[in-house]
Amino acid sequence: MTHYKPARYFALAATGILMLAAAACGEQSASPTTTPPSDPLSPPAARPALAFAAGGSIYAVEALGDTPRTLIAGDRASAWAAAPTLSPDGKTLLFTRGFDIWSATADGRNPRLLSGVADLMTPPGNSASNRSLGAQDVVWSPDGSRVAYLRARIGGSGISEVWTMRPDGSDRRNLYTSGSFTSPAWIDADRIAVSEWDHVVVVRADGSRDPDIPLPPEARFGQRAVPDRDGHWLVGSIISEQPIMFGRLDGMRQIAAGVSPTLSPDGRWIAYFWHETVRVVNVDGTRDRLIADLAPLGGRDRHFAEQPECYPQALPACSYRPPSIAWFPDADTSALAIATPISPPHIDATPLAEVTGLFSDPRPTRVDERRSLGPKPTNFTPWDGKSTMLYDTQAGTETNLGPGTLGRFSPDGTRMVWIAGMQPLFSDGEVMLMHLATKRTELLGSGRWATFVDDNQLRITTANSNEMQLLDLRTHARMPAPPQIFTPTFADVTTPDGNILRREVHSAPPFLRSDWRLLDPNGLLLLRFEAYLATPAGRGTLAVETVPELAGPPDFQGRQAAAANIFLVDVASGHATFVGTSAGTRPYWGFDANERYIVWPESYCGSSEGHTRLFDRRTSKITQFDAAPNPRFTPSGLIVVGTFDGVELIDPETLRYRTTIPSRGDSSWSPDYRYASIGAFNPHDGDCL
Repeated sequence: MTHYKPARYFALAATGILMLAAAACGEQSASPTTTPPSDPLSPPAARPALAFAAGGSIYAVEALGDTPRTLIAGDRASAWAAAPTLSPDGKTLLFTRGFDIWSATADGRNPRLLSGVADLMTPPGNSASNRSLGAQDVVWSPDGSRVAYLRARIGGSGISEVWTMRPDGSDRRNLYTSGSFTSPAWIDADRIAVSEWDHVVVVRADGSRDPDIPLPPEARFGQRAVPDRDGHWLVGSIISEQPIMFGRLDGMRQIAAGVSPTLSPDGRWIAYFWHETVRVVNVDGTRDRLIADLAPLGGRDRHFAEQPECYPQALPACSYRPPSIAWFPDADTSALAIATPISPPHIDATPLAEVTGLFSDPRPTRVDERRSLGPKPTNFTPWDGKSTMLYDTQAGTETNLGPGTLGRFSPDGTRMVWIAGMQPLFSDGEVMLMHLATKRTELLGSGRWATFVDDNQLRITTANSNEMQLLDLRTHARMPAPPQIFTPTFADVTTPDGNILRREVHSAPPFLRSDWRLLDPNGLLLLRFEAYLATPAGRGTLAVETVPELAGPPDFQGRQAAAANIFLVDVASGHATFVGTSAGTRPYWGFDANERYIVWPESYCGSSEGHTRLFDRRTSKITQFDAAPNPRFTPSGLIVVGTFDGVELIDPETLRYRTTIPSRGDSSWSPDYRYASIGAFNPHDGDCL
């Protein structure tokens, strides 16, 4: 629920969905389009119980953990098979490949394209691929009359569409469009459930709607939710290892933790992924056991919104395909009831904590002191508007590198890359690399844009084209860059305590409404809350800003006044303490916090010139001073202010300027804020446009 999602998906399968009949596993498919030889393999020792996707292929496994058998052979490079589902009569297997829907016999024979539902306006992963759509989840209705599938944006946004079709691929209907990542699940032969964070939308096969179903507080993170025939609900993540919840709507409890949980046909067992394994647990939380090790098969699929494994690292297992498990309908689960119980260490039935004390209505905020920072120092000479400039704020030196672009710094802060000699702007130029300690430069060939992927790789846009290349700084070898997929979620943040702060956006602008979760190092949920922004504020504390509330109509430039409240949240108790109300206009510039201070802009982009406010956590004193917008803290505790990457460093103790760089155009800083760069670049339009 990243991209946008911290987003995470959540999976649930109902008993009624999984009344599927199975045939014995046959021989592995030779290729995505080639029927394998007809000579059968020896019959398996037991009926297959589970089908799952791993390593780009689809496998079947017997419930007690036999060797997985290949149903659909594939790979993650060109023939990625995922999302298996079986017809209720047990004769047909459907799955996704290439974001289309494919069909095979239940034992994996005769794979063929059933329905080309993908609409790829650009290759998946290119910058415009958020306009490309493809199938990512498939499930058969209990009576077998229709198939529901999710057709979602392949890159760049959380827009998803719920469609149905006949089993032969005809009569496709778009029943529902969601503004966030979601997944369809059949409630019965006529109704489909689509979870929208805190409630379930119920869509009928003819496109009409039933009343929404509110989810209980402990299950308001589910993005796929379906009741079983006895009125229980199973809710869990299909993005990353999270609590697996089961029970009635008047109270659910955690019975395990993992990914993509799904109910057995008899409603007694739950299969799920735990990292690179498949496990099974009873619905009462007992007899949890290992079923299959996926590491030798290439590991489970990972939805690209998963953090931190899929973004920005983009592992081979990452894609816009959620991991998927399906039960065979006649799976014999009786042996599981007498098997030796194995309780994994990741289970924790501790009640999930809600943050208390947050409110969004603006409150009066007392300013204890108003200060002027005085004239800005002129640490460096004015910029000529065309040269690449490097500033060493520690040594107080500046280096003019000649006509060129804004410099970009490596993650370790030791090097800078820029494009030199472009005449005119964004034409051909030379990729230049500087070693900051020695000022030694290297010429790396032609290009018109370059940035660091990591400390050892550059991503370069080649001259006279939009082709992207990766350059290895150790070997200087160039190769085509893989598609640059844009995640709909924000990167996870590790707190000083080692916990993970995760964000999932679930509403559109003007102000993003996000679901936030604080997870312990094992991935279990500690806190959850809805807010606009949140950030660690030292050990055991979070700083939280509520979703801004608009006040009045837009002005002639489309700007609207707004206000948001800022809180400190104690992690141990979940209690929020009010700090102050921040006033501003759309667009909104947020806030930042560390173990000593909270800083935020006040009244920028409005009728006044705006200020910055600083809250001292030791004294509870609020000081207001004049400074540029977008304040935030450097790793050393200085305040950096200014458009986008900032141009001024301020000491919060003395409220004096430490240094400034010329403010024309955009800027960039090294991670430690010692070095800064400006250069010829397509500048943004300003703070308030």
